[in-house]
Amino acid sequence: MVNLTQITSIKDVKTFTSQLIEEGATFHPDDQDFRKYIHCETGDKMYSNKEALRRNRLLKQCFKVCKKEKICIKRLCFEVFLKKTGLKKLVLK
Repeated sequence: MVNLTQITSIKDVKTFTSQLIEEGATFHPDDQDFRKYIHCETGDKMYSNKEALRRNRLLKQCFKVCKKEKICIKRLCFEVFLKKTGLKKLVLK
């Protein structure tokens, strides 16, 4: 569960991405409306409207932080995904 209230650093961006992965979201930074996220196994919405809007707001903050720090958000999120899922070991062989 995402427990951040705001994103103010690259560390926060990584934490947010990691928490989304833990929730089972097939997250990509370009998919900026969490109201459209569907649970793959059940077909149900992953988030209530309130939860989705909160995540939407946090994602916008992620973009602002990455832009300010001149870091590619897509690359950063992909690196977190590879590390979090254990795929980094397979990709870097």
